[in-house]
Amino acid sequence: MYISTQSPTIRSLVCAVTLLICALTLITVASAFAAENQVNAENTPNIEDGPVFPGVAEVIPRAVEVKQKMESARQTLQALSDLSAWETTLKERRTKEQELNDLMKQTGDLSSQSFERLLRIFGLLQAHKQNLEADMKNISAQTSELETMRKYWLERYTYWDNWRTDLKKQKVEYPQEEFKQVLSENKSLRENIVTLNNRYIDLQQQFTRLLEANNMHEKQVEAALQQLRSTTFNKTAPSFFSAVFYQEF
Repeated sequence: MYISTQSPTIRSLVCAVTLLICALTLITVASAFAAENQVNAENTPNIEDGPVFPGVAEVIPRAVEVKQKMESARQTLQALSDLSAWETTLKERRTKEQELNDLMKQTGDLSSQSFERLLRIFGLLQAHKQNLEADMKNISAQTSELETMRKYWLERYTYWDNWRTDLKKQKVEYPQEEFKQVLSENKSLRENIVTLNNRYIDLQQQFTRLLEANNMHEKQVEAALQQLRSTTFNKTAPSFFSAVFYQEF
């Protein structure tokens, strides 16, 4: 006997089977997801437990490694500590600044100068400004590098200090001298980093003062140029009430 799939009974049965299949699929996926989360949770260390430090056997090998890194950092500091090139550059910039100061004094009243002369002075100030800004950018790169080094070695100091504390809590024998040497060298290294960084900061401040003086002159010349442009436009443009103005249309 032929049973039509269009009958209400058959349609209800098909829908019920479909819903059952979907429900079973969702249950399977949810169970797999829950199992995966449980495995991940078991394999993930508890953050509240704090860092897990190596055992006593790792102290000397790691001390040798960190001492080598500190020696490399000291060599980097040695290379950066030679500021003779910067001192020469600073002297050149000061000489140029004095030349521009003398030029501004000799020029006198800027409002009485020609457009071409003002443009020439403005160009000299712009060139000096670009050199100073390039110098300061390079100095900032050095100070950033030194600050990054300081933060890194501070983190290393904290790690080794906490490692030593952890071993003390365990009441086990450990090579105390290695910790003393690593922490002492680390502290000395960071002090040298700070000292050198302060030298660069002082150098940066000296270049900043030169740039501020140059910017002041630049604004004065720029204002004079703007005033001259306005005056020239007013003299050359026909009056709104003159017949010449309307003839242009």
